[in-house]
Amino acid sequence: MNEHRRSKLRRNGRSPVFEMGMSRLREETEQLKKLPYVPFAVAIGQWTHEHHCHADGSALRFDWEQPLRHLCPVCGKVYTGEPFDGCWVSIAHNRIGKAVYYAALLYTIEPDAGLLEMAKSCLLAYAEHYDSYEVHGSIPYNGPGKLFAQTLDEAHWILDLAAGFDLLEERFTPEEAAGVRSGLLKPCAEFLIANKENQIHNHAVLITSAICTLGILLGDEAIIAAGHDWEYGLRDQMDRGILGDGFWYEGSLSYHFYALRALLGFALVAEGSAWCLKNDPHLKSMFDFPLHVLLPGGWMPSLNDAGPADRMTAYAPYYEAALDLYGDDRYRALLQASYTGRASAARDSLYALLFGEEGVLTDADDAAEDKMEALMRRPYSSVASGLTKLTHPSGWHALIKHGPFGGEHDHLDQLGMQFGYNGKPVLTDPGTAAYGVPAHYGWFKHTLAHNTVSVGGYDQPPRDGQLIQRQDRSWGSWLEVAVDWQSPDYRMKGQIILPDAYRSWEPRHYEGVSFRRIIALADHLVLDIVLAESEAARVFCHAQHMQGTWEAGGNGWVPSSFAFGSIDDRWLNRQRARTSLPSESFRLRKPDNGMLHVHGWCSVPSVMTVAETLDIPMTGIRTTLINATEAVHGAMFISAYVHEADEEGARPAESDRERLRVRTSTAGTWHIDVESSSGNQRFTLQWGAEAATFLQAGTTEEEELNHG
Repeated sequence: MNEHRRSKLRRNGRSPVFEMGMSRLREETEQLKKLPYVPFAVAIGQWTHEHHCHADGSALRFDWEQPLRHLCPVCGKVYTGEPFDGCWVSIAHNRIGKAVYYAALLYTIEPDAGLLEMAKSCLLAYAEHYDSYEVHGSIPYNGPGKLFAQTLDEAHWILDLAAGFDLLEERFTPEEAAGVRSGLLKPCAEFLIANKENQIHNHAVLITSAICTLGILLGDEAIIAAGHDWEYGLRDQMDRGILGDGFWYEGSLSYHFYALRALLGFALVAEGSAWCLKNDPHLKSMFDFPLHVLLPGGWMPSLNDAGPADRMTAYAPYYEAALDLYGDDRYRALLQASYTGRASAARDSLYALLFGEEGVLTDADDAAEDKMEALMRRPYSSVASGLTKLTHPSGWHALIKHGPFGGEHDHLDQLGMQFGYNGKPVLTDPGTAAYGVPAHYGWFKHTLAHNTVSVGGYDQPPRDGQLIQRQDRSWGSWLEVAVDWQSPDYRMKGQIILPDAYRSWEPRHYEGVSFRRIIALADHLVLDIVLAESEAARVFCHAQHMQGTWEAGGNGWVPSSFAFGSIDDRWLNRQRARTSLPSESFRLRKPDNGMLHVHGWCSVPSVMTVAETLDIPMTGIRTTLINATEAVHGAMFISAYVHEADEEGARPAESDRERLRVRTSTAGTWHIDVESSSGNQRFTLQWGAEAATFLQAGTTEEEELNHG
């Protein structure tokens, strides 16, 4: 860390503006007082994703004084033995590594001999024992570790220790410093080089960042080159892994910020050197991208292997660094809205101490809120990332996925869609649970768990989606997206590793299959149209996963255990099914007590299944509706969603005044009428070979089409 950054750290650490950050820094260093419970000489850490309750997915409680007892804070179940004991070891050493770094930062601001000695003792203990740690780990798709069970965790840990050593090195004797270099930093660098991943991957970003950091601290050009310049090194990761609009290719905001955090860690060590990242356009683009897809209500979307959707306030610390490096007013507005707006997040992060500006909160609260609200309501569409955000003045917003296959962390849900109303989610993508929880591979990673279409409930094979068109009209906006399996290619093919154990798909199910989808946001409604086609007859399944309680109308519902692909029916609870009518209407009572009217139509005979499925967190549920056709060469699904406030005396869903009508003319034009108490809207659709024509009836557009 250069003197400019150290000076800013000292200045911020002594300012009342950042007192919450200092309190957190002091709290984190308290971990160093737990050292009597930590085995330094013999330590075999396990994968911390397994330190979760199998029943509800909650992280087990970590207790410094009970390394052999692991309590679920939600259901109270106690886990013992391996892998839980080994997970405790990993968590303990992770916390010690972080505490050493935090202690070094605190010492830089408030020198304290006792704090220095505790941090030094950890670094010297690791240097003494690191060479004797046993290489181990059998986590799928990951290299081994020494102290930990995977190369990735080793890199996390050493980055904290290396950054701490960098700050404290001048307080070591020459012999002590040489011991840390030769006993810890260099052997760890060599281990990471030997086990770095030969693919474009978020893990590789962090591992190569660690290698580069160690190379700089050791003054070793060969180590720096191995981490920075080799194939799949840090430079290669940035060039090939960051898409044209700044999104990390794995298609998850969680992993986007994970990769960004690794780059910021390296940037702190490399600042002002030949490897400084500040002027690299990739870095700024990674800060810019999330602002484009920030959803109304302040939510960052949950996609692929992400945790539950977070509000923008969770990512405010990153924008402390962004504002310091680039001075972009959008970053300032996000920080102001996060710290002084309705969300009122605590300004207590490490990045606030290292990068923060005292005067960032100068604008009036409502001005920052207005800026962010305008950003959330601004539509966005990108071919590079394959994400489109649609918004409508009536309160609707939607996010549609049509981008590159994201590799190991993809959820195989091309053309997936989520939407909300007035900043609250309705059709949702929950992300996933921790990887050691059975529901991760059992349910959340499968196509059927998402708002898209599949063949028989089987997983979609890897493929890139395509944006055909996006149109803004006086009545609203719409887009057309597509995906097909005519060829086996996708953007990242040959640059990522897909182990056989990960392949949950069977390409034969999708041979000759193509999907097209139109999403439209108009006054009062969201309209969703899916066209599925196949050279051979197939069963097509259209899935919808909603926040709320389903009020199933009509008769004929019977208990069901319908088999969808290879999905275990334990993930579909309280299944009931019936044959679909030509046109269906239901109601969903939303968590905010509003009502969502759901109207559906299918061009061929089909069976509807309603079930309760897992949400994130796993203590919640989603209402799931799956419409499955007979074996056909083609099918079209149309859904219309109409929001209505929960008013006393609301009409039943089967009312003749709430319905969806679909007709086709001899000219091949589809006529779609949505009739509701909020108003009647009519649309016309023609599926062209290259692109669809989609218009609202009674507009100038339609007249031009009819006379064209």
